[in-house]
Amino acid sequence: MKKLLKSIVCFLIFSLSINLAQTAYGQDEAFDLSQYSESNMDVKEFSDKISQAANEIENVEEDINVDILVETAEDEDQSNLTGNFKLLYDQTQSLASVILNVEVDDGNQLQKNQVYMPNGEKSLWIREDSQDNWTNQTPAGPLDQYHSKPNYLLVLDTILDLQDDLKILENEDAYVLTPKDDSVDLFHAFQDHYDLKFDGNPNDLDQQAIFIFDKDNFNLSQVHLKFFFETEEGRLNMDVLTDFSNWNQLDPSIFEQNPEEATIESSF
Repeated sequence: MKKLLKSIVCFLIFSLSINLAQTAYGQDEAFDLSQYSESNMDVKEFSDKISQAANEIENVEEDINVDILVETAEDEDQSNLTGNFKLLYDQTQSLASVILNVEVDDGNQLQKNQVYMPNGEKSLWIREDSQDNWTNQTPAGPLDQYHSKPNYLLVLDTILDLQDDLKILENEDAYVLTPKDDSVDLFHAFQDHYDLKFDGNPNDLDQQAIFIFDKDNFNLSQVHLKFFFETEEGRLNMDVLTDFSNWNQLDPSIFEQNPEEATIESSF
């Protein structure tokens, strides 16, 4: 049941395995960074400010959009996942409550689900789009902690781990971190955060990434990842976008609802 819990609250419902033989590489349009210039901020100073801001996070909202395109000579398969996550952290910055709306469109079927993990005694409640009532899916054994992917604070940890391989750009409103070169292994770094799957060699993926931080508070506001792969047999594009907002601005009462009567606004 713990495996079920993790699969429901993360992107395993959208994982996609690709198997294309390597012969050539594909490339997509690069991020437009023309509005940014190189920052004079020292990497260590910037990382310290990010860490200090992260230590103050009590709740945050995430809006996620994942597009995956697999194209061959015979067929084209496009899938999309959109999700709205609201995360509440406890004093140890472990997840205390999670609310999410997820919509998955695989081109043939549209699925909508809501998940509620209330603050207090840990439990897992799920409601499908076609149902009015919540279903208790709490594991029979003890539920020690909540899981959610992506988890804002864990994504931040990964970015900080990559800091030596990133350069800092800025404009009037934001700081942007982006890889210095192509040697950064972005796929493995973020694979677990989004449960991305690729049956080929991930080192053969062309990749791009930007990480945007609010200039006023040093909170992470966006992660945008792109992965590309092309062969004589077909091509693969993965576009992973997450916007973060409402840092410490969410109404705490939404995490305190009676699970059987919880009202969760749909984001779609």
